[in-house]
Amino acid sequence: MNKQNFDINKLRVASPCSVGWETMNGDERVRHCNSCKLNIYNIAEMTNLEIEDLITKRENRVCIRLYKRADGTVLTKDCPIGFRAYQKRVAHFASATLAVILGLFSVSFGQKEDKKLINASKVKIIRTINQNQKSVLSGVVTDSTGAVIPDVKLRLYKKDSKKFLEVNSDSEGNYIFNFIDDGSYILEAQRHLFKNYKLKNIEVKSNEKLLINVELQAIPMSITVGIYAEEPLIDTTSSSITTKITRKILDNLPY
Repeated sequence: MNKQNFDINKLRVASPCSVGWETMNGDERVRHCNSCKLNIYNIAEMTNLEIEDLITKRENRVCIRLYKRADGTVLTKDCPIGFRAYQKRVAHFASATLAVILGLFSVSFGQKEDKKLINASKVKIIRTINQNQKSVLSGVVTDSTGAVIPDVKLRLYKKDSKKFLEVNSDSEGNYIFNFIDDGSYILEAQRHLFKNYKLKNIEVKSNEKLLINVELQAIPMSITVGIYAEEPLIDTTSSSITTKITRKILDNLPY
């Protein structure tokens, strides 16, 4: 893989390592494997430019620790939310297995009927009186560990309505919708690296303050440690038996 066609999302591990990351010496960026006598580079703790230099300028084989989402994108230090918070959620799995798969799948914003919508009757809603003003809906967005999540996009709308209110959570995870009319609403929350959240049947009455805290769940992620694969001949993650023959493979065939 040269600089002209370098694609971070095409990074792969050809030969998974049998030595656990947690047993290696070093920091979260680089650790040394005493078994193979090589350094292991944690791609998630490196910027895109650093990763490109590491791969394209290597002289020998390179071992990497690769975090890859279910959609095929690789997690790097340039991702819009902090990696360390995600790392804490999966650390206890990493020491026991070479590959970790978490969660189910994420869906995009939409106003069509969804059987997986959460019913408001199943979540805690705190209601208080808001005298002489229209109703207000607010809360805090957190992950499953209780850590606040900033810059989450939230939408509030009535079912079958094309109109919606939209806000983003602040640096402390707080969000607020002001001047809400009476009616039944759907609340959606969306953030990179988390599954979308949808809460239906939120009944809003006049002069109310509603407090609804939102908990987001991490989307699928796999973790693999091993030797970087430049030109994998067979994709072991696919059930297909198709093999891609490249010019480089042909040149390396014995006569």
